[in-house]
This record gives sequence, C-alpha cells and structure tokens, in this order.
Amino acid sequence: ERKTWTPGEAVDVGNEISSMPVQHSPHGRPSLADRNAISSASTRLSSPSSSSSSHENAYTKHPCRLRLVGDMSRACREELLYGRCKRGAACQFSHDRSHAEALRKMHKSQMCRWGRDCYFGANCLYSHSQAEIADAQAWLIGGPLDKYSRERYLVHQSKMTTDLFTELQRKHQYRYEDPFYPT
Repeated sequence: ERKTWTPGEAVDVGNEISSMPVQHSPHGRPSLADRNAISSASTRLSSPSSSSSSHENAYTKHPCRLRLVGDMSRACREELLYGRCKRGAACQFSHDRSHAEALRKMHKSQMCRWGRDCYFGANCLYSHSQAEIADAQAWLIGGPLDKYSRERYLVHQSKMTTDLFTELQRKHQYRYEDPFYPT
C-alpha cells in the first residue's frame, strides 16, 4: 500500500526507509550508496513535484559519486566519436576527455569486426591491422612502457581493482552486517 502525499500533510518516511536493506561499511556506518538511497527516498516522498530525471542523476555530478548511477567506468561513445553527447549531463557514461582517450587507446588491442570497411575509419575504437594490435599489446609481453602503454596499463589496473573490490564487497558483505540492525 503506497500513500499519496498532498500539500500541507505530514509525511511519514520511516516505513520506506526502514524497509530498505542497509549494508554497513567496515566502519559500522551505512555505505555511501545506501545513505544516498535513503536520502533520495525521503526527498521523493516529501516532494512529489521533483522530476525523476533530475533526481535520477543527482549524484553523478560530484566526482566521488560517479559510480552510483550508470557506468562511469566507460566512456560515452557519442562524446568519444563526435565530441558531443545529446544526453549531456543526463548521460550515464563518462565524458571525461582524458578518460576517453585512455579507453580509446586500450580498445586498440582488439580487432574491429568490420576491418578496413569500418564506417568510423581512424575514429574507430578498435584496431584495423595486426600491426596496431601488436603495438597495443606490447606491454603484455614485457615491451617498453611508453606513455601510451603506461596509460593503457593504468586504466586496465584501475578497472580490475574496481571490479575486484565490488566482487569482494558483494561476496563478503555478511561479515559487515550489524547484528543489532539485521537487514
């Protein structure tokens, strides 16, 4: 049963917030994602006129909160290829140019499925020849780490670290549950 809110009426947000599963961080506090979910639930209940689109991406503007909404570890394809994105701030992918350039270089280690007939040509994210692939993967077999290879390696390590952290957090979340506040 969902209550509707009318102007001038008190709002009880306790039920929705207390029914949310809250996972605690190792420090005994709810995680940042849970605190934001609780905050968004109370905002949504107390203000019915707020638009869902502005609320949906409210946490993507601050750099510390980029991973809460969408996949900010991936560059926006439109921003990368055309230099602009029609979704603007509402886009769920990263528009950071340095991030996009590093990802473009990292993708060059895979062959384009369209080969030389590719529509994107030099702007394609993938390699069109074996020479480009050999150059891009040189660092895997102990090749010299030039600036290009170093950037690719750091992006790859960052993604691996993030994925590993997320997997470990999900796998071991039971260790951090608070016995006094069961989920």
